[in-house]
Amino acid sequence: GHVRPKADGRLSRESRRLRVGSITIGTGTLSDPLKGCHSMIQITLQYFDGCPNWKVLDATLATAIAGLDIEATVDYHLIDTPQAAEEFGFRGSPTVLLDGVDPFADPDAPFGLTCRIYRTETGLTGTPSAKQVHSALAAHLRGS
Repeated sequence: GHVRPKADGRLSRESRRLRVGSITIGTGTLSDPLKGCHSMIQITLQYFDGCPNWKVLDATLATAIAGLDIEATVDYHLIDTPQAAEEFGFRGSPTVLLDGVDPFADPDAPFGLTCRIYRTETGLTGTPSAKQVHSALAAHLRGS
């Protein structure tokens, strides 16, 4: 899904809901990892048109969500102007927000329509690694 302009120029969002299995951390599986935890998560994937990495991050998110026992809503938010980048605090494409919080935030990065670079275990890339995304989701669910 994408954020698409309506006839009046406003943006509408398409979402998808995913219901998934159990959490795997390291080599063990926890039978009920979210007992007493917030198990619904709102994920926003911000991107700009022409960015090839947002689809990679979208697939990585789907895989990570499939490893966690949560229900998630994924919204796709097209950032299409420098003004929108400033308004939404967009620091580059792709950006993932977990309940409105960027787990990979670099407070020194400027707002704008730019490609985002992530530090991963294999070097600098256009998306966080699968391990980083899984860890960010798990940490967010634990409230850390």
